[in-house]
Amino acid sequence: MKRILAFCFFPAFVPPSNGGQSRLFNFYRALSRWHHVTLLTSTHIGGEEEVINHGLNFVERRIPKDDHFVRQYAGLEKFSGGGDLSGPAIAACGRLPTRLHQAYLEEYESADLLIHDSPFTVDYDLFAGTDDKPRVYNAYNCEAQLYAQLHPGDKSQPIHELVRAAERRMLETADLVLYCNEDDLKAFRQLAPDAEFEALYAPNGMTPTTAAGRVPDNDTAFRAVFMGSGHPPNVQAADFIARTLVPALPEITFDIVGSCLPEGRYPANLKRHGVVDDAAKVSILSSARLALNPMSAGSGSNVKVLEYFAYGLPVLSTSFGMRGILAEAGKEYLEAPLEGFADVLKQLVANPVSLATVGAAGKALALKNYSWDAIAAPVAERVERLVNTRTAQGPKRFVLALNDYDSFAGIGGGGTRTRGLYEAVRDWSPVVFVSFSGDGTLGGRRHDAGVTVINVPKTAEHVADLARINAHFHVSADDIVASRHCTANRWLMTIYRILRSSARCIVVEHCYLSGVPLRFGDRFVYSSQNNETEFKRRLLEGHPLKAELLPQVEQIERMAIERSAATIAVSLEDAEGLVKGKRSAGPVIVVRNGAAMPADGEAVEQAKRALAERIGSPSAVFLGSAHMPNVEAAKYIVERLAPQCPDVRFHLLGSVCDAVLRAPTNVQLWGVVDEITKSAVMQSCALALNPMASGSGSNVKLADYLGNGLFVITTEFGQRGYPASIQPHVAVAPMEGFSEAIRAALMDPAKLSDAARASRRDLFERELAMRGLARRFVKLLQDIETPKKRILYVAYRYVAPSLGGAEANIEKFVRALGECGKYDVDVVAPEISGIHNHLRFSERYSHDPNLGVPVDIPNVRFAHFPADEPDPMAIESHLRKAWAAQPAFERVVDTALDGQYSETGLTWGWGYPEGEGSGAARWAFAECGLFLHQAARIEIEGYAPHPVVTTAYAADSLIAGPWPLEGHFSLSFDARAGEVRLATSAAQSPGDPRPLGFRVSRLVVDTKVLDLSAPTLQQRNLPLLPAERCFRLLDEAAQAVRTPLDIRLTDGRGPWSSALENFIADHVADYDLVVTHNNIFRPAVVAIQEAKRHGVPSILIPHAHLDDDFYHFPDWLESARNASLVLATPKAACDFLVEKGCNVSYLPAGCDAGEEFTPQDQEAFRQVYPSTRPFILVLGRKAGAKGYRQIIDAIEQLNREGVDIQAVLIGPDDDGVVVDSPNAVYLGRQPRNVVRGALLSCLALCNMSSSESFGIVLLEAWLAGKPVIANRNCAAFHDITVDGENALLVSPEPEMIADAIRELLAQPDLGSRLAEKGKQQAIRFDWMTVAEDFLAICKEFTNKKLLEAQ
Repeated sequence: MKRILAFCFFPAFVPPSNGGQSRLFNFYRALSRWHHVTLLTSTHIGGEEEVINHGLNFVERRIPKDDHFVRQYAGLEKFSGGGDLSGPAIAACGRLPTRLHQAYLEEYESADLLIHDSPFTVDYDLFAGTDDKPRVYNAYNCEAQLYAQLHPGDKSQPIHELVRAAERRMLETADLVLYCNEDDLKAFRQLAPDAEFEALYAPNGMTPTTAAGRVPDNDTAFRAVFMGSGHPPNVQAADFIARTLVPALPEITFDIVGSCLPEGRYPANLKRHGVVDDAAKVSILSSARLALNPMSAGSGSNVKVLEYFAYGLPVLSTSFGMRGILAEAGKEYLEAPLEGFADVLKQLVANPVSLATVGAAGKALALKNYSWDAIAAPVAERVERLVNTRTAQGPKRFVLALNDYDSFAGIGGGGTRTRGLYEAVRDWSPVVFVSFSGDGTLGGRRHDAGVTVINVPKTAEHVADLARINAHFHVSADDIVASRHCTANRWLMTIYRILRSSARCIVVEHCYLSGVPLRFGDRFVYSSQNNETEFKRRLLEGHPLKAELLPQVEQIERMAIERSAATIAVSLEDAEGLVKGKRSAGPVIVVRNGAAMPADGEAVEQAKRALAERIGSPSAVFLGSAHMPNVEAAKYIVERLAPQCPDVRFHLLGSVCDAVLRAPTNVQLWGVVDEITKSAVMQSCALALNPMASGSGSNVKLADYLGNGLFVITTEFGQRGYPASIQPHVAVAPMEGFSEAIRAALMDPAKLSDAARASRRDLFERELAMRGLARRFVKLLQDIETPKKRILYVAYRYVAPSLGGAEANIEKFVRALGECGKYDVDVVAPEISGIHNHLRFSERYSHDPNLGVPVDIPNVRFAHFPADEPDPMAIESHLRKAWAAQPAFERVVDTALDGQYSETGLTWGWGYPEGEGSGAARWAFAECGLFLHQAARIEIEGYAPHPVVTTAYAADSLIAGPWPLEGHFSLSFDARAGEVRLATSAAQSPGDPRPLGFRVSRLVVDTKVLDLSAPTLQQRNLPLLPAERCFRLLDEAAQAVRTPLDIRLTDGRGPWSSALENFIADHVADYDLVVTHNNIFRPAVVAIQEAKRHGVPSILIPHAHLDDDFYHFPDWLESARNASLVLATPKAACDFLVEKGCNVSYLPAGCDAGEEFTPQDQEAFRQVYPSTRPFILVLGRKAGAKGYRQIIDAIEQLNREGVDIQAVLIGPDDDGVVVDSPNAVYLGRQPRNVVRGALLSCLALCNMSSSESFGIVLLEAWLAGKPVIANRNCAAFHDITVDGENALLVSPEPEMIADAIRELLAQPDLGSRLAEKGKQQAIRFDWMTVAEDFLAICKEFTNKKLLEAQ
């Protein structure tokens, strides 16, 4: 049993009083034997709804008409030809919110199939054409033909059009049409020739009745009966009987039943009974000898004939009166034309013998073929088949789009964009677009094939709020107000709730209706048209309610971005702006603005010829909606530009013209025009203008201009978001330079030539047509719908621009994962940007809300989790523990370096230098060492802030002291060659976790003053070891000291985020793979630990600088061992990690070997560095470990020698130390084009980093054609450099760096040769190759989880 929802514009009254009511009630009562029927009907005006139970499976809901009906009926009466207008008035209410719509929405979801008993209810069926529920048109008549008869004449044309349009839509919507006669079916085919529907003959029927009397004997008076409602064809038939038959046949008594005959004085042989009850009707029919059916007009079929048959009455009918009833004349009824009725009746009076036979045959026919059960049975079977077929086909899925305004009505940039997007989407999937209506209407319409638009009325509160807000300012706040009221709108929420179940994906155009899917917890795509917050910030300037409105926009937009599955931006600039300050976002994908294909063809050419005189020459066009930035541009043209160029005719198109109150004679205001006129005007002009100074997103009009072949004068702002390929076709000028630019363009025939116009149209079709650009939008929707494996990417920091080479590399890996289309990637990180070292083994973090995240990466979502402030006591405890062990760690290293030292100096247990040169000082820890190349006298001057006792040892033998020290002191002693150890007993210093002994300000060995700012002997000699030995030595020290004490670096380093760690613990099992990096930070360690605990494969990219003791803590090694795979560089690090029991693969960072370095990049660099001095470039984080100080010292040394050269530093400021050299410039972070320009402009790149995991900046310098000077002691550089072959490798000492620079200055050919060889090496590390290797690894491990799960 299926559930049927049926519509009729009149009730199923019982007992029925006319043929229509009879069919309505009896058809559904019969159909309810097989299926459940809920019938929605429209009843009297006012009152309450009635629910009538007509049987077990037949329920009628009678919905009262409302004031809308009264007004529509009254409006139609002036076109009336005298017939009833209830049906057309109901149809006219179909796009107004009524109780019948409400009832439909309440019943819709439970229905399997919908039946309309007239076309007048089709507009109440809001989801017709969008869903998979079959529709049936149960046609009583061809209403279009019927109403043309009922309301004849030109006066009634509006009624005819209304009925024709409704019936045409009904036929186009229907899957099955039930028809009463072949003429109706033929009329349907003619009315809607493109409609595709099945047809089933379903005539009117009759109910067999035991009340039927016998036909009277021949010797009784001859009585003839006619029954009919006040339906005009019945009135016409009754009038024929009264005027023609009654006077001609006085021997016959005529009984006329029903409202078809008006009251009046009639001959004695005519009995007007009016409307009678059933008993009276049975009596009248039982006494009749013959039934009359003199019908000459109408549609459908005559129910009365079948009722006559049911009573066994013979019927005399016209041929027309028997339409839809397959009966044989002379056998089952008697037939005569109207003019022959009187003669036939005379014959029958004279010879009534055959009447009983005909009556019996008619009754037998009716019982066999025309009982309501017989008619309903095939309909029930077809209903079953239709529903089952649709069910087998699967649900009809569509893209559901929401917007605060109807993008498919009117013109404007937003509408053009939206239409272009969904015209592309419809090629993949049907689209249902839901928006508020501008005129209070409710209803759906088919915009074109594949796109249905449903408009929803605003609530009274919404309308009142609009009036209140907009009364304050000339700029509309409709969209903001819509966001306040959308979730309180029952029409919108109910329609959305129903549609969401069939939506394959949901898109919110603009952000203002995002509250709707969020109320249901639905996944949706946010398709932005601007950076709304920034746009409204400018647009609402001066608005008295700005303080009320702007925070709402910020909140709505934040909610849309953070909680959507993906965000669409119109430009890269917008994309970057949208994610700034956001804690999460799905993929933010750029789909540039474009325009619809311009109209063309003969119609446009004819319009151009017709408009030529109005266009004039020379001419320029501006196109715009009433959007405020357009209004400002139009006023500039009218008030300033037109007077400056009186010989040019300016043409303004679009609703922006409404804002121009007075225009000079050389300005033509066209207003809103059709597409043919628009294209004709634009193509007739010489130039297009784009004087835009504000707004967001990008200007659709620019694409429209180019599509029409026009050269464009634009501001720089006006071309934002457009590709560089448009540059030959635009002139960029400031507003004050527009008049000059117009004159210059008009004087250049090449810009106005047919060839140039054709070139612009080609460019438009290739790159700017919205339909083509929208393919990326469609691809995103498809990607969202496609199930993928899931990867969790855990980062310690995720911002854009990247704040380090390692993070830039990670961004590339994330991009590769997203763009391959096989994975959904969630990048999670604490909400931090600044990392500030705190006493070496801890960090302090800050957050810059003006930083964004990488954008325009498909399938990648990010989430920033709030960073926690760590417990200060716990951090202090950790730092004390780490620092207490540090001297012992360094001493183990020092012992292993025994025999490496060749000079006297500090070795282990010393703090970092404080100050520089002769003013430098160092803290001696509780134990520290120095190495004497030969026996010497040692003199120490220093300061002990608290009482301490210090003793000097050689090996384990006391050689001097103990000395009680406090305040400023000096001491001296003699020692033999080798190590001298100073042991100090001192109270732990409050506020400093280091094991401080005393502060040394001067240390003299045999009259030689040691440079306390110089690196210790350990720091200088450890990097000189082969990388493998260096790594092992540091590891041995860690195993000896840190591991037994369980000193875990990340316990004190963070960053900490309990929310992030809880998310990982709760959700890691939902992923197929965990990828993380840089496990000297806590998030990576936690991620790997949780992945292992839940059996999820994990990949660690450590960016390991294993020549730094930072990377030798037990938690670092433990996490590397716990990872399923470690992707490491350099190769020496891979070998070491294998020895330590890790599963390791070598995967270097990559470079973009195809990146272009252009003169425009150099120009961008010169904007921030206008000096003409030659310079050495230092690229990367400004941190001590990067060796930039030594490079600056080398530059200073060269300048002292008379060499004019400078150092330019670009990168994040990690150490915060001011660069105060006159020969060094620090430019901070810079965009990529400036970095490329710096690489192109430098003499060479210099990198003295002591510890790197790779050397991306070296590859980039080579790609720019520049030589490289690099630290020979950095193990990572050995994977890519060969000294003298493709780089100059030097020790990180100023004099060695200076020598290398001198060599390049003296031998220009050397630099070129090194760069050329370097470029060949860089190409081997092309990012595409690296990315392919990385993706192959990820595929292997995601498949591993799948296999393990199986």
